[in-house]
Amino acid sequence: MDRFRSMPMSRSAVLVGRSFSEIVRNLASVLVVVAMGLLIGFRFQGGFLSALGGVALLLFGYALTWVGAVIGLSVAGPEAAQSAGLIWIFPFSLISSAFVPTGTMPSWLQVYAEASPMTTTVDALRALFNGDPATDHVLLTIGWSIALIAVFAPLATRKYHRRSR
Repeated sequence: MDRFRSMPMSRSAVLVGRSFSEIVRNLASVLVVVAMGLLIGFRFQGGFLSALGGVALLLFGYALTWVGAVIGLSVAGPEAAQSAGLIWIFPFSLISSAFVPTGTMPSWLQVYAEASPMTTTVDALRALFNGDPATDHVLLTIGWSIALIAVFAPLATRKYHRRSR
């Protein structure tokens, strides 16, 4: 990090570069999952453009990268960042429609699960891949993604500046 600090570049360039590398890593993961799904018989019912639209929703994964950056920069060291980076994502994904329909959850949990950006994203992907109407879910997912980036990218950049002094 000292080498980066001594170079004539924006301090946020490290964070932006790292976050963009996450897009590449996420895209590779998606391609592996899609290839395996196709091998075992999955077919995109919505067609090629809907499938491509679903892949474009990696924007939400990019937004979560900034959330993870804030968490990672808020803890003491690399080991703590590794642990903290995983802990928050479990309830975030488990309390959504990713694994069970929100209608089967207790009513007090349904309120959160149905408003969760993870539920919106999962519902958008299901609709796109199954050929169902997806406009509302896609727009909500894009909105959540932009909002998360707008909040967490500046927070991460600020934390990074404070840490690198």
